[in-house]
Amino acid sequence: MNKPALIAHWPLQSDCAETVAGLHGTAQNISWSSGPKGIGASAAAFNGRDSVIEIPDAPALQLGGADFTISAWVRCRTPMRGVYGDLLSKFDTANRCGLNLWISGSSSGYCAVGDSRHVHFGIDDGYAGTWTDCGNPGVGSPMVSSLAVYDNALYAGIADAASDEQACRVFRWEGGRHWFDSGRLGTSVHARSVMSMLTHEGHLYAGAGVWDWWAAELGRREHPPRCMTHVYRYEGGKDW
Repeated sequence: MNKPALIAHWPLQSDCAETVAGLHGTAQNISWSSGPKGIGASAAAFNGRDSVIEIPDAPALQLGGADFTISAWVRCRTPMRGVYGDLLSKFDTANRCGLNLWISGSSSGYCAVGDSRHVHFGIDDGYAGTWTDCGNPGVGSPMVSSLAVYDNALYAGIADAASDEQACRVFRWEGGRHWFDSGRLGTSVHARSVMSMLTHEGHLYAGAGVWDWWAAELGRREHPPRCMTHVYRYEGGKDW
């Protein structure tokens, strides 16, 4: 098997020069820092706001439908002080064609952004895919209020349910339409919804509360919000 040819290489050692085909980049608001070997000015430092390296398009960078590989050394700041973003982007927004490689986190619904980082890769050619029904996490639950990824698994929190016991529960996706009941947040009948979830320092946290405060204040609900909301940490199984 022939070794694939290297298309381009940006060492990012104090500049944005490219060493294979002369596809040099232009730096905007980039500083230079120590790289993985501890050598000074051997890595580009991005400020998380407006730092970017722009590389003009070229025939060698038009990948078409062939296989390709992207390799990069990345060190994220710890503790996290902001939202991370693109590592590489080559995308035509008008035709919805191209690719993206970026670092992201879980922040759906009412959730804040936890310190769990995820590498995402996206590729598109204006193709509209189909949805896959993954089932309903909770029995008698009308809504999934929060989602989070923890320990390589997807967790879903539900808002309200048909009964107090079924309410305020978290479920782990087991594949297909199967969900594992990961337990209820507390025992209070007043807190009926999982309002937020995030990962922090290797743990999954979830906040319990009431999603329909307007209805509760008007006395339309059986259990008005007479309690403080609480935050729980997942201990495995069904334990919080």
